[in-house]
Amino acid sequence: MKTIARIQNGRYIGGTEATAVQKERFAEMLQLQAAPKGMTDDTFCAGMGTLSKQFEGEEHMLDVIVKKAKKKGYTPNYNDVYCPALADSQGDPKAFLPHNARGHIKAVAAERGWNVDGAVTCRNYSPPVSDPLEGKTRISDLVKE
Repeated sequence: MKTIARIQNGRYIGGTEATAVQKERFAEMLQLQAAPKGMTDDTFCAGMGTLSKQFEGEEHMLDVIVKKAKKKGYTPNYNDVYCPALADSQGDPKAFLPHNARGHIKAVAAERGWNVDGAVTCRNYSPPVSDPLEGKTRISDLVKE
């Protein structure tokens, strides 16, 4: 086993030179005396609450969103989590997060051409570009005739 670095008196010694960001994160970890938590779907969704908790006191809005989702072919269940930031309209079925929440958010962002940065990262996606004039007569076509 090769030693790449060590900590002596709370300082990082040896190994390859750490970047400024790595040094800052390492110092924060030493100060808090805790390693960073892993980001899983469970930790990502922790505290979000299910539909009944999300709309507590605003049950009429929950009814509106559920009715609109049903009209769009999705029947929300009790354990669903609604993420309005993903919705292109109220009740958008893709705004209801499944168990693989982060993967779902990334897939929706990619499909819609959104750049997302944070607990979920999705970059350099652009929406498919279709020609709105495809199949229609253009001025350039008339000039050629």
